[in-house]
Amino acid sequence: MKAYYLTQAQRVEARDADAPQPAAGQVLIAIRRVGICGSDIEYFRHFKCGAFIAKRPFVLGHEFAGVVAGAGSGVTAVKEGDRIGVDPAMPCGECDFCRTGRYNLCRNMRFMGSASVDPHMDGGMREFVVMPERNCLPLPDSLSWEEAAALEPLTIALHACARAGSVVGKSALILGGGTIGQLVLLTLRAFGVGTVTVGDPVAERRAQALALGATHAFDPTSQDVPGEMELVFEASGAPAAVTAAVHAARRGGTVVYIGTITRDVAMPVNLIMVKELNVLGSFRTAHQFPVALNLMSDRRIDVRPIITHRFPIADVNQAFAVTALPEAVKVQLTVGE
Repeated sequence: MKAYYLTQAQRVEARDADAPQPAAGQVLIAIRRVGICGSDIEYFRHFKCGAFIAKRPFVLGHEFAGVVAGAGSGVTAVKEGDRIGVDPAMPCGECDFCRTGRYNLCRNMRFMGSASVDPHMDGGMREFVVMPERNCLPLPDSLSWEEAAALEPLTIALHACARAGSVVGKSALILGGGTIGQLVLLTLRAFGVGTVTVGDPVAERRAQALALGATHAFDPTSQDVPGEMELVFEASGAPAAVTAAVHAARRGGTVVYIGTITRDVAMPVNLIMVKELNVLGSFRTAHQFPVALNLMSDRRIDVRPIITHRFPIADVNQAFAVTALPEAVKVQLTVGE
């Protein structure tokens, strides 16, 4: 099979590799669609993502969907030919965080397309992968491949909103109008938020946020960030937005950090204290895949407008280059179509 390895910053190479074989309880998946995530972009540009530094070439991609091409013994939930979405996280199930339900914080997490462990975990930018049966979600026929590959980023938004608690009737600010920011917008609207303001310096992303139902959109590089917000979601990873989020929150408000920050940032801790802010991190996701599938299946959340570009996987380097364009939100790769 063909597998597409990140070999250094700014370079993905196609290599021949043996197709994996499913062991007991595992499913062999023929990949059909892979999304390029913000973390994939960080790896591509810098050969690292935050604290996770690549030590050798590996295969990116954790947003993917495909067809069951085979199964090991004991698999009963899916069968050959089934269309499936995939949860890329493989927690140990035994550590203290797993036992208390916060398996996204697993001490021994294996995560597809990540250099968070060594050996690195090869991801979905290849023709076939093997996953545990429990990570495979059968898809309704109504859901397209591009929607199925957007399940994982939607779960990120759902987890962030769940971290914030009830959003019903509240005022919300989203800093960053990329994929996750737009998905947080869609999630907040589906869950009954009062108003949603989106800040992004890119005009195309502001226009899309308004088209998706934002109450207001603004350019944080030329306009003041609005204040007195009950909920603030920092989804850009921009250092300036980290502190702006604290200033934008009203007293007693909640700030949720989702974006990956490329360097350490000074925080206005006295202001956090005086305002009695709830400052929360949101890392990956937990318990949200069935929720995302339900919301997408009946189109209470429609992710199709945020999928802006599609490329054959052989053009993966071009696809990564396009992610830098202002009009690009979610870029996906087609495989075997």
